[in-house]
Amino acid sequence: MDDKEIHVIDNLVRSKMHLLDSNKENFFSEGLSLITDYAPYRDRVVIGKVMQSPEHRIIYVKQGCADIQFNMKEVTMNSRKMVILPKGSTISVLDHDNSYHPLTAAFTGEEFASLVPYQEIEINLSAQEAEVIERFFGLMKSVLTIDDDSKPSAKLLIKALLTLIHSSRFGTKVIPTDNTSQRMNDFLTVLNTHYDPLQRNIGYYANLLGLSVNHLSSIVRAASGKTVMDWVNTKAILEINLMLGDGKLTIAEIAQRSGFCSTSQFDHYYRRHTQTTPNDYRRLCLKEKP
Repeated sequence: MDDKEIHVIDNLVRSKMHLLDSNKENFFSEGLSLITDYAPYRDRVVIGKVMQSPEHRIIYVKQGCADIQFNMKEVTMNSRKMVILPKGSTISVLDHDNSYHPLTAAFTGEEFASLVPYQEIEINLSAQEAEVIERFFGLMKSVLTIDDDSKPSAKLLIKALLTLIHSSRFGTKVIPTDNTSQRMNDFLTVLNTHYDPLQRNIGYYANLLGLSVNHLSSIVRAASGKTVMDWVNTKAILEINLMLGDGKLTIAEIAQRSGFCSTSQFDHYYRRHTQTTPNDYRRLCLKEKP
């Protein structure tokens, strides 16, 4: 975003300040949503439920703490931490405290294609950098409060924010620092993007990565303490949970789509890896929250 574009947005906000509804915190529309007040959703979160985001997301923690699984990676989200998620990412809240207060922007559009990473990025922010992010969210809230025609201006702000985040001088990115960690990261990326329920075997992923089965196995074991099949089964359960939580398919249909010959085989597999049943998980996800 150049100075001219910033000037246009600033003038738009200033010219319509009398229209702003300072009590409105959350905005939902096609292609762009903003949540700055998490309180209405805190008690409605189903711990352990897996959801898949249809949009790109920027999640910044203003205060509090939560343990969240993004694309199978468990991340402790505490104050001044931010995550950038590409469209299609899976999210599961494992735990959160009562003070947890995230700010979230969800957005879609071709204009973000070169700015959103192909995998999640964790960023730790200094106090000064956190203040910059909070200002961005505040400005986006102000712009969206004006009227329905202000969405393009809010998208320009998101582009500016993503450009800033890409700056090597902004924030401390949580990235692999050695070859083994980088290879592990590559494996998880391939597992997330090329998972095939009919290919629950090590060879499939080793071939995609151009590695031997033994080499991939040793990398994953050294980096995570788990086996390749531990991760493949985790991904399989995650995909199954998405279908169970959606509620549109029968258990038999989910079993078939997941590559099982029978519902009994599917039930046995699910119990072995989750210590619960598919129906129990479905009931947990679909129960009405107060």
